[in-house]
Amino acid sequence: MTVALDPTSQGARLPATAPSGATTTGTGVRNLPIRLAGIVGDTDSFFGEVWGIRPASFHCRALPDTATPADLWKRDPAAQERFAGGESVRFDGPGEWLPGIADLVTALCEDLGAADAQAALVLTPAGTVAPEPAAHSDHTFVLQLDGSSSWDLAYGRVPVTITLHRTSAVYLPPGQACPAVVGDEDSLQLVLTVQETDKRKVAERAIAAFLQAAAEKPVPGIHPAVADEKVAWLRTELAGLMAGQDVSAIVRRALGGEPTA
Repeated sequence: MTVALDPTSQGARLPATAPSGATTTGTGVRNLPIRLAGIVGDTDSFFGEVWGIRPASFHCRALPDTATPADLWKRDPAAQERFAGGESVRFDGPGEWLPGIADLVTALCEDLGAADAQAALVLTPAGTVAPEPAAHSDHTFVLQLDGSSSWDLAYGRVPVTITLHRTSAVYLPPGQACPAVVGDEDSLQLVLTVQETDKRKVAERAIAAFLQAAAEKPVPGIHPAVADEKVAWLRTELAGLMAGQDVSAIVRRALGGEPTA
């Protein structure tokens, strides 16, 4: 059995009007800085029922300003030749020249508590197959900016077909990344990959930041090379640090959200 998911079934519907200061496209989707809720709608339902569990499709309430194919060809003329020959072309790091995408990547890291997020624009010719959007270990969001694509996925033992049209998106949990079949028009997608926070890495970064700040302090003890003395000193100093600071601020610094010095 194949279940076809309607992109509007999981996300919130489009607003009737745009807020002050925002612009609205012909589809009703707003072009303004967005966060996770602009993609998935109800974030509580997303975290409780979807995140890390199953693929799901959404109708985006907002999209970042992006580039046209003509803009992309100016950045990489050779890509246009590959595209004309039937190849899918990928432009990594569009946030470096599209501020709206950079803002979205930053917001996703904050909203998902993620260690890292990356963006890429993928342009695929009509009637061809788009490559897997990301590594199997990543959480992936694919926003369909133009054209359409069809995804054959699985939820448990049930095959699931998700068809994306302009302004819709799909979330793929780790292990679900797969190629997509492009429809009758060229497909432009924004691929957002998210790496979950590794607790060990958080601890390592926090300790590294602490040691950098305390580098000039001498380690007490008879012999500086005695490991047990160093560990005891470090434990005492870290306990004092945690007691005197905002724990949430320490976590943000450990994740790279704030400078450590």
